[in-house]
Amino acid sequence: MAAFTSKASGNWTSAGQTTWNKVGVPGAGDTVSIATGHAVTLDQTVPESVTCTSITVAGTGTLVIPAATAFTINADVTYSGTATTGCIVVGTGQGITINGQLTASGTGYGIVPSGSANITITKAAGTAISVTSSGRGINGATTGTITITGNVSESATGFGIALTGSAGGTCTVTGNVSVTGLGCGIYAAG
Repeated sequence: MAAFTSKASGNWTSAGQTTWNKVGVPGAGDTVSIATGHAVTLDQTVPESVTCTSITVAGTGTLVIPAATAFTINADVTYSGTATTGCIVVGTGQGITINGQLTASGTGYGIVPSGSANITITKAAGTAISVTSSGRGINGATTGTITITGNVSESATGFGIALTGSAGGTCTVTGNVSVTGLGCGIYAAG
């Protein structure tokens, strides 16, 4: 069990010390931190998934999903960043499944969908999306689907899910939506 920290932008599977501070690739039991300004591409193939204990993305750091890929992250993901362009950007023909909790603890946006992107977050026995700041868990518009299994919690001034624009996709939350701050659990405009 190791703590991997990005030292530069690069591929998740770079086993040398080009992307990570350690030799090897993050795996089960490891913690991952992506530093501000670094873009780490989720290039794992067959299966298109990564498993670790947690992933924390800071500042303007990002997780990049390759084109036309449906990717699975088996970990809790925390975004403490400031970028409103998103920690994880999901575009047309892409999808992201997070089997864990998405926490937005900065002023930026956790996941930004566009086009026909599909997003699934599952934390059936707890909180799937937690916003503890003025940021947003999910922000954007998609003609695809957003499926949340678990609770959505907003405890500050942000938005759990902000659906902006008139893309015409669907959003389903199976769980409770709670707001204990001045923000909004689910916001839809367009």
